Amino acid sequence: MITEAMDQEAPDWGAAAAERAARQAREHARQLASVLARSAQTLDESARLAEQHAQRSKEAGRTDIAEQEGRAAAQAHEAAVRARKGADEWRKLGEQ
Repeated sequence: MITEAMDQEAPDWGAAAAERAARQAREHARQLASVLARSAQTLDESARLAEQHAQRSKEAGRTDIAEQEGRAAAQAHEAAVRARKGADEWRKLGEQ
């Protein structure tokens, strides 16, 4: 009798636990998507600042610094693209 009662309730516990885990996974995916989207915005701003600094350095005749800042701007842009792509992927997972 006890075994029968446990067998009947076990699937409900499992289903409830699975639903909680899925709900938490979706919420965590949405949170990660938000963090990555904010990171992309920050990286874009960093790239803009590096581009401005590169331009000022170039105008001042400091081509070595201008080149370094240009590379930093390019790297920041690339990182922003990767962060945005990751945010999109995690956002989609959070919507499932």
